Amino acid sequence: MQAPAPLYSYPTNTLALAPDGRLHLVVEFYKTYPQDNTPPHSMAVAHLESPDGKQWFHTDGREVTNMPIRLEDTSPVLYKGGGDLRPSNVTVLPDNQPACSIWDAMAGRLMLAVRRADHSWAIHDLTPAAVEIHPGWLPCSQGQLALDPTGAVIVAFSMSSDGAWGGATADLHILHVDPASGQLLRHTPVPKRSPDAPDWLSSIEKRVGLPSDNPYLLWMSGRRGEGCVNAAKCVVRMMQVPS
Repeated sequence: MQAPAPLYSYPTNTLALAPDGRLHLVVEFYKTYPQDNTPPHSMAVAHLESPDGKQWFHTDGREVTNMPIRLEDTSPVLYKGGGDLRPSNVTVLPDNQPACSIWDAMAGRLMLAVRRADHSWAIHDLTPAAVEIHPGWLPCSQGQLALDPTGAVIVAFSMSSDGAWGGATADLHILHVDPASGQLLRHTPVPKRSPDAPDWLSSIEKRVGLPSDNPYLLWMSGRRGEGCVNAAKCVVRMMQVPS
């Protein structure tokens, strides 16, 4: 991967193995500009796949011929000029199609992106379901994805009163979503450890294929550090996603 300008590149890369043995890679393109002509921002999410880790293909089926891969070469899953799009990990459905969630931080939207068999992408907006959970609150993370034993997509994500990343009000929620329709099947709130500290930075257990039981979830309770040096005390918590 290569940024179009020097100084800073922020590709959030996530890799998953499909049941058929193919590798799926989701990348966030964080763009900077020469002479700081405009503020940097995350403006695209792209997907690539490989049968063997050597030969790679764009999500629309074109073989990758230019290395390093530029945003201009890809067929983005989602693009928003001037936006702030943040992808989750990639998970792979039983039909070998990839899926990821995408948080539009500027708009406070959470979406589930699922590739169809024809290599186009369905973008399901989960924001209305999230807002119904906490009226007036907004998603404040891109979430973490896994499958439950029925093939539904588990989306674990944080919400806060102002949609701010790492805000003190952030709490954690688990959605089970039908990947074909984007319909919310079930919602589970995660009990908050402290009303004055965020529950956030979740990480979900990754598996290949349809699991026999629900995955485990890790997350952090506690505020972020200032300048990476402070006396804040954080707690890492773990639970199995409820059935």
